[in-house]
Amino acid sequence: EPCIIPESYSYMIFPCVLILAFSFFLAHFVSFPWYWKWFKELIIGAPKVNAGVQIVRAPVEEDEGIEADAGDAPIIHQLAPNDLDVMWRHIRRLEENERVERNANVERDNR
Repeated sequence: EPCIIPESYSYMIFPCVLILAFSFFLAHFVSFPWYWKWFKELIIGAPKVNAGVQIVRAPVEEDEGIEADAGDAPIIHQLAPNDLDVMWRHIRRLEENERVERNANVERDNR
């Protein structure tokens, strides 16, 4: 018997709509940040707090007669969004430590 090709493809509409709907659903399902984070933690495990942080130091131009050191200006590369908070907390802690140390030196010099 010869192969009979139907003239109408209307029977294909429902499966195509179904596939399209499923693909849109899948795309939105995967792109929900809260769900994706939970899913990744479930499968991979909770991420490390400061994963992906790399600090690369760059030279600084000389300013007002101060000699520039190659390690003066930190340039932050490859930071994940949740790592920025960790980084800024670290920087603030370092600044606070420097301030405390300066005050201690001033007090020692005044004695």
